[in-house]
Amino acid sequence: MPAAALSSPEPWVIALLAGSAGGALITSLFGILVKPWDLRQRLKVIESEADTKLKTDITRLGEEAGMRLRMEARAEAARLRQKYVNALQFQAELLKSQIEAVARMLADDIDTKKLFGWFSKIKSYGDGKLEIQPGQLMSEVEFSERCHYEFIFAMSTLYYTSVFFLFSQRILSLAPFSEADSEFSIDLGQSLRTVAKAFVVQHAAGDPQREAAMERDQGLWDTVQNSMGAIVRQEEWYLSYPDFCRLFINRNDPKRPDHIFRRTLDFYGAFESRDHVEQGQQILIEGRALLQIGGAKVIVNALDALLQLLHREQLARDSAEPAPRHLSAGA
Repeated sequence: MPAAALSSPEPWVIALLAGSAGGALITSLFGILVKPWDLRQRLKVIESEADTKLKTDITRLGEEAGMRLRMEARAEAARLRQKYVNALQFQAELLKSQIEAVARMLADDIDTKKLFGWFSKIKSYGDGKLEIQPGQLMSEVEFSERCHYEFIFAMSTLYYTSVFFLFSQRILSLAPFSEADSEFSIDLGQSLRTVAKAFVVQHAAGDPQREAAMERDQGLWDTVQNSMGAIVRQEEWYLSYPDFCRLFINRNDPKRPDHIFRRTLDFYGAFESRDHVEQGQQILIEGRALLQIGGAKVIVNALDALLQLLHREQLARDSAEPAPRHLSAGA
């Protein structure tokens, strides 16, 4: 057969291909070729949609987790602040006000004599030598009464100092903010140590030789500070003022908890006080304070710096918290 005849199919072939059976055959063959490509395209679309959804879900979960962690951190910080900082701030304010009053009395000759007299009499009572008249020692009932009247300033000074040391030592030993707010924890610890050091070296800070001499001769030693804080602790809180006074009232207590305060009494005004017998009468020679006016100012400044730190932390915490949502009356 000539080659030219092959290039043009016969009419019956055309009719056969154009018929239903031929068309179905061609469509079937074409479909076999197209399906793999279409499947791959569909898989790509499905994969892209799944990837987008997964990324969206991961982002959403991350945001939700971050929000939960921030809320939990704020809640934990608020709990810790309520347990530790709020009471510390209150006691720091009380002690600052009291030391400022002590400094004013030290600056006035008449008030200085009163101050030294109160602390000297408290010390003399502890020694069993305080007389209300020649030959008659002051009774426990009489001393208790004066703790709430004549001696109240001196006893309150001892009390406020002790309670502050309690909260200070609790924070320094437990470091409750080390995880919730490490930066604040470091700053707070340093500020508390500065206050404690102010009681030890007063205005001699910065000069090692003067610091050592001041600590030895006039400081309220660290061990005494720790003992004062420990003695006023009562479970998770602290002794009331009347219970604190009872530490001094009962001289027959074999534990003699009042002995813890011997150095503190000297610090505030009973140093070198003594009982002197003159013409058959026992006379109390009033002492003096180891605390100096300059040292009192250093303690006040250290307490003020602590209060400023606590105030800044409060402002930062308030600004970080979301504004409260107010519901309408009809909600």
